Amino acid sequence: MTFRFIASAFILFGTIGFAGCKSAEVKQEVSAPVTAPKVAMEELNIIGIKTRTTNAQEMGGKGKILPLWQEFYGKKMLAKIPGKTDSQVYGVYHDYESDMNGAYSLLVGVKVAPGTKAPKGMTLLKIPAQDYVHIASPKGEMPGVVVDAWKRVWSATDFKRKYSYDFEIYGDKAKDPKSAEVELYISTL
Repeated sequence: MTFRFIASAFILFGTIGFAGCKSAEVKQEVSAPVTAPKVAMEELNIIGIKTRTTNAQEMGGKGKILPLWQEFYGKKMLAKIPGKTDSQVYGVYHDYESDMNGAYSLLVGVKVAPGTKAPKGMTLLKIPAQDYVHIASPKGEMPGVVVDAWKRVWSATDFKRKYSYDFEIYGDKAKDPKSAEVELYISTL
């Protein structure tokens, strides 16, 4: 997975919002309701780097998400994280102040074995066991598949978001920017 590929996804994201923001543009483009499977997941341990932001900052030209992804790939953080259990990269939205209108944190990192210590300058995030709605994007071109998957979340009427921990997974199926698949896990009540 290349940095340019990830950066492109977040440049486009900046034009329509992050972490579940419903813009007028999104409402107009998505009309079909979502039916997504619910899954129970065990605790996850993720080590990476993080930032705190709001959707207003991201859409207003003062975004922190793109620089976070640039730092993660530019400084080769993946290679510096001990105890990795696989090579999937996670974008974890958490520590929500309220809902899509409040501040939240984003951690970009990888899953590690329990007990792994975070290197200096990085954060260990323990995501508790909880229920999620799983949304897999259809195969397609990046960054469109990520945007389309979030549009499905924003248009959903069959579940209520918990706003605790939501994450994107960029695995093997996301490596080809012309034919990528991305997974979203959205915490539910």
